[in-house]
Amino acid sequence: NDIKAVFLKKVSLAKITYDYSDENKDSKLKSERLSAINELIEMISDPKLFTSLFIPHIDILMEIITKNIFRPLPCLKRNSINLGMNDTGIDNEEQESDPSWPHIRGVYEIFLQLIVNEACDVKTLKQYITPNFISEFLQLFDSEENEEREFLKNILHKLYAKLVPRRRMIRKAITDCFQVLIHDIHKFNGASELLDILASIISGFAVP
Repeated sequence: NDIKAVFLKKVSLAKITYDYSDENKDSKLKSERLSAINELIEMISDPKLFTSLFIPHIDILMEIITKNIFRPLPCLKRNSINLGMNDTGIDNEEQESDPSWPHIRGVYEIFLQLIVNEACDVKTLKQYITPNFISEFLQLFDSEENEEREFLKNILHKLYAKLVPRRRMIRKAITDCFQVLIHDIHKFNGASELLDILASIISGFAVP
């Protein structure tokens, strides 16, 4: 029971989102929250805890995941004209990063561990992975954060592998996304990652 109370406390801390644009605001609370997320990542790797705590509370965990990852993507204002070193000797690619990323990264890690764990069955997961969820998820591929796109690619791949009943829907959503991109003048950051996923899906088709 003690461990369950600890788990629920960590979950309630992870649930709260803060304004990360001002690093001095709520800094202690943000630090507590990041610790809670990291401790949940440690707990999720314990098979016993996964079955006894994570699975019965999957609805709250999915709420945390959607609340955190579905957000307006930050514009990191990278200097794409001069991609070399700037006057300060800092590589411009590294200059700006999303201050909320360490928190969101942890939430992606929890999501990934949820999907790959065999104790989380298709029936349980399927109810959360709706057409709306996939549609919003694909929009996140426009993230300027390379690591985020890597997480998204990995997660979508694992979802496709595990959720056989949702495969057709996922393929259709990716195709729809490309139909929009063809006519869009906006540069979509994750186009190559989506193409990678489609390529591996297609190569996995069985020959009739």
